[in-house]
Amino acid sequence: MHHSKTLHLKLPKHLQRLMQYFEVHCVAGCCGLDAYDFDRQYACNAAAENGEEWMDAALLELQHLAAEIESLPEDWEVLCSEMNAGWPKTEAISFFAMLGDEIGVGIELSRARGEDTDMHRDPDQEVHH
Repeated sequence: MHHSKTLHLKLPKHLQRLMQYFEVHCVAGCCGLDAYDFDRQYACNAAAENGEEWMDAALLELQHLAAEIESLPEDWEVLCSEMNAGWPKTEAISFFAMLGDEIGVGIELSRARGEDTDMHRDPDQEVHH
């Protein structure tokens, strides 16, 4: 019987923190991918709370992971203990591409929101007691 080889993926620090924003249904340690909702709104929330530079760093980390997965031989699998998940190489490529797209749209949504409101203004600043 042929056993494929496995890449044990370790999420870098920004990406690991970003994944917590998507972890809304349960925790990955319990439910694996079912714990997550990969909606762009959660990426938008992360961008609003952490800033664009932080999000760009997370996205760059994701792009490096995706490149690493792309370079694997076809019969490899990818396991990620932090997400309690595993995929064949082709499914991992699709998953991380989808995640990158949602994060990118979330960043754009956050940027558009920031242009609509003055996010740097302290609302208490103008209150006189």
